[in-house]
Amino acid sequence: MPIDDRERALLAFVDEMTKGEVNDVTWDAFAKFFPPQEIVELTSVIGNYWGNGLLAKALRIKLETTARVSSQGKC
Repeated sequence: MPIDDRERALLAFVDEMTKGEVNDVTWDAFAKFFPPQEIVELTSVIGNYWGNGLLAKALRIKLETTARVSSQGKC
């Protein structure tokens, strides 16, 4: 399934946000598809995931290499 313009705008926003700055062209394309509340929510989620990754890297937390059984099955 090809990426549509909305998804492309979101991916460009994520890419630039995680590099430290979103330019006006990217912001305008992103804001065209998402209302203000969703922009805040998406930005918060992106920032949290990015920040957790930085925290794990700084603390040298290693990924688990073996699956464990949970209530949902193996994860």
